[in-house]
Amino acid sequence: MMNPPPSSTPSSSPASSATRGRDWLNGIIFDEHYLAGPLIAGGGMAEVYYATDTWLNDSPVAIKILKPELAASPENQRKFYSEESSLRQMGGGHVIGVLSSGEQTVRGQKLRYIVMEYVHGCTLGQLLRERGALSVGEALQILLPVVEGLSEAHARRLVHSDIKPGNILLDVTETVKLADFGLTRRDDQALTGEIMGTPAYAAPELVKGQQTGAPADIFALGVMMYLMFAGHLPFDGIANSSEVHRYNANVEIPPVAEAAPGLDPGLAGLISWCTRQQPEDRPENALEVLTDLRDVTAHMSEEELAWRTPLVEEPEVPLWEAVEHIAETTGLAQMVHNSPISGIGRAEDLLVGTNRRAQAAKPVLPMEEYVPLSIGIGPETRPVNPALARGDIPLGGQRSLDGSSARMHYGALRPELAQRSPNNVFGLPRTPPGPNRSPQRRPASHPQARPGPRPFPRNRRLPAERLGPPPSPFTVVTGVVVLLVALVLAGFVGWLLAQSVLQSTWWANLSQMFGGL
Repeated sequence: MMNPPPSSTPSSSPASSATRGRDWLNGIIFDEHYLAGPLIAGGGMAEVYYATDTWLNDSPVAIKILKPELAASPENQRKFYSEESSLRQMGGGHVIGVLSSGEQTVRGQKLRYIVMEYVHGCTLGQLLRERGALSVGEALQILLPVVEGLSEAHARRLVHSDIKPGNILLDVTETVKLADFGLTRRDDQALTGEIMGTPAYAAPELVKGQQTGAPADIFALGVMMYLMFAGHLPFDGIANSSEVHRYNANVEIPPVAEAAPGLDPGLAGLISWCTRQQPEDRPENALEVLTDLRDVTAHMSEEELAWRTPLVEEPEVPLWEAVEHIAETTGLAQMVHNSPISGIGRAEDLLVGTNRRAQAAKPVLPMEEYVPLSIGIGPETRPVNPALARGDIPLGGQRSLDGSSARMHYGALRPELAQRSPNNVFGLPRTPPGPNRSPQRRPASHPQARPGPRPFPRNRRLPAERLGPPPSPFTVVTGVVVLLVALVLAGFVGWLLAQSVLQSTWWANLSQMFGGL
């Protein structure tokens, strides 16, 4: 049974997160239909609570609350709502959607909240922890939606400023979402002088305190692609954030082909292009990356799509089965099934509770181990790579092609741009999600034939099926015009029939019979 809503009792001062308790909002209804549950994650400024939408069959949502003890500051309010503003401009798609926002007094405290879309699955970072590295086909299923979402931001002159695997959300319904726009700003907005983001993905111009724009996101995207194919970061083995910044700002990213021998030269050239030292030598924005990514991979064979670095083990299950397995065997699913209300929190902390204990015993990839920094640049990566410690992997320092040469080299490697749909352009086999099951051993690079699609198990605490997009204004107007024309034609036909009846002989006889109708 759901806990009853707590009574609203005045409070002289906002309580800290330590004294509020995990369930202090349990049962509170926001915006008349979002029923809040327990605390599921929290950061320095905000807390995230699981909730359900009582108007939509209890579909799960996430409610982000600005901490009451910080809400009095106008600057904190501005930062809190900047994410909402950025997300609303993009309106969903491959970006986490905003459902509602506002202010509400609870227990005498004015709470500022944002209701956001719920994702049932895992982050790209957590997937890489399980698989080490991805095949080309697997990476493309994730990269294409991510780059499309980022291109929407760049089209509106927004810079995400924190592209990393922990902010890429993978849903068991085989959808990919770009999340965490808390550091987003306009490309013409002046920097505050504080280095924000994650050190391993910080562009050289950001480290140097220069003005940054979309190319800074492109650099982070290139580093993330390097990680997806190689299984480790370019400067793997550096734990000190200052050293990471020094390498990013002064040393060209080592060629990914050295860390992932056999990777398609076109993809290797794209990664090299995205990680140039000078921002003007990189792609101008994510749309340019998206176009060239499709160009490079348009005519890849099944064998090329199945390629995975030989330095990691072949995974046991296909990509989306692995996502479902992570979601169902860690803390998220346990909370969904065993608690009145439960769910996910920060993008980089999707799985909580049991997951923290389960994942603690597993080896950690560099992008997953974070420590707080005192200089305000966000979480710091603490890489762990025994091969680097033994000296098996060189620590960067080798300069690759310069900007112009990289463009020429990359351009020469691209095949003809083919006509293709942006959705599943590679014809990759897709695994329909199914009920909980234990993974079976079979090569992930060679998916076996499966029976027809199975319906995803309906659970009132899992996301409800979303309705299709609303009809366009043109469709609505056209429908109205067609309806009016049909009514006019029907009236005209009825009038003709009435005239023919009134002029007929049998109608005249019938009229005389009944006294002149």
